[in-house]
Amino acid sequence: MNVQRITALLASMACATFSALPAAIAQEAGAAFDTLSIGVRVVANVNHNTFHRYWDPHAGVEVNVATPFYLGRIEAGLHYASFSATRPEQPDFRSWFPYLGWGYDWPVATRLSWYNGIRVGDYLMSYDIPGDNKTEQELGVSLNSDLGFAILPSWSLDVSVRYRVVFTHERLRHIYIAAGLRRSLRTPRWLREFLD
Repeated sequence: MNVQRITALLASMACATFSALPAAIAQEAGAAFDTLSIGVRVVANVNHNTFHRYWDPHAGVEVNVATPFYLGRIEAGLHYASFSATRPEQPDFRSWFPYLGWGYDWPVATRLSWYNGIRVGDYLMSYDIPGDNKTEQELGVSLNSDLGFAILPSWSLDVSVRYRVVFTHERLRHIYIAAGLRRSLRTPRWLREFLD
């Protein structure tokens, strides 16, 4: 995918998110922290750039928790993935991306919602080097667009696309697709009082 297409995708996501701000501002303050949404997803890296000449990505897994906020929705999660070296001089590595995020989720149809947001986290890499436990960590920023389809009152399926930049010396630019299951439940009173 070339830079112009990526830029157009990011601009579209930003416009869609910020066009929803007036509705988000009108959101009731009492709705903040009322529910928790717990999600588990399979995540696959789908783009190919210079990075992929050296490493092949494997499907990863992500778990996250989200809740309504005074404006939009906040989330926290962890994305795990592993990468196999394509050349013998390169080590395999595993990555973890713990993140915090914010975005806006609005209904598209009766059972369909669309979420756009940003995530910021610490991208951790652990290299498989015999006799050494070399690690590296860098700031990562991700844009996320997610479609959720309610299959039951508190269960939904979702599919998303993400664009992540990791601020290593040579920037890591990855595009991911993800699919998974999400469960929503009422936030326990003690936790709601703590968060509020």
